[in-house]
Amino acid sequence: MNWKNHTEQISHKLSVACFTMRNLTHTLNTDILRMVYFAYFQPIFQYGIILGGNSAHAYQVFKQPKRVIRIMSGTVPRCSCRNLFKKLKILPVPSQYILSLMLFVIENQQDFPTRAYIHGFDTRNKNQLYLPALSLSCVQKNFILWE
Repeated sequence: MNWKNHTEQISHKLSVACFTMRNLTHTLNTDILRMVYFAYFQPIFQYGIILGGNSAHAYQVFKQPKRVIRIMSGTVPRCSCRNLFKKLKILPVPSQYILSLMLFVIENQQDFPTRAYIHGFDTRNKNQLYLPALSLSCVQKNFILWE
C-alpha cells in the first residue's frame, strides 16, 4: 500500500491551514491562535496518522506543524521548535503519533490478545497485551516475498 497520494492531499490541506494561520497572526493573540490550531490544523494533521504515520512519505506531513508553530510564535523559519512546542503547550509530532497509537490500543483493547489468552496460566502479567516475537523463519519468508 502506498501512502503518497494521501500524504500529498493532507500536505496541501495543511499548507492552506498554514496560510490561514499566517493571516490570523496579525489580528489575534497567541492564546486564540492556539485555539485555532487545535480546532483547524490539528484535526487535519491527525487524520490517518495511525495508518500513514509510519510511511516513507509522512515526512511531508510531519514538518507542517513545525511551520505553523514558527508562524504562531513569530520566529524565523530555521529556528528550533523544541522550546516553542513547550511554550505553546502543544505536543511535538512524534509524541502526537505515539499518543494516537496508544489511544487506539486502549480504545480497542478487546481486539488485542492478552498473555492469559495465549498460555492460560494464572500469572501476575496475565492481563498485559501479548506481543508476538518474530521468528527467524517468519522474517526469512517475508524477506523472500519482498524481493
